[in-house]
Amino acid sequence: AEGGITAVLAAMSKHTDHADVQEHGCSALCCLADKNDDNKAKIAAEGGITAVLAAMSKHTSHADVPKGGCLALGQLASINDENKANIAAEGGITAVLAAM
Repeated sequence: AEGGITAVLAAMSKHTDHADVQEHGCSALCCLADKNDDNKAKIAAEGGITAVLAAMSKHTSHADVPKGGCLALGQLASINDENKANIAAEGGITAVLAAM
């Protein structure tokens, strides 16, 4: 994942208006966080939770973005109490409910 997290977040930040970039960015973060505690912490520290939530909020009509966002948030929260708290504090619960 060396450099991968930074690259994904940079692409998501640069292309906020492109739903496909946001969808694939969320998916990539989900994969990078899967069963990798170091990546979960790094994604959160580099603003990944905020990026995922922004993508979910901006692209509500593109169903695969909120879906990918929910999956990414689930991976980031899995066995990580700090990320769970940060996701909730940043409005993640509301975002997940809105995606349903």
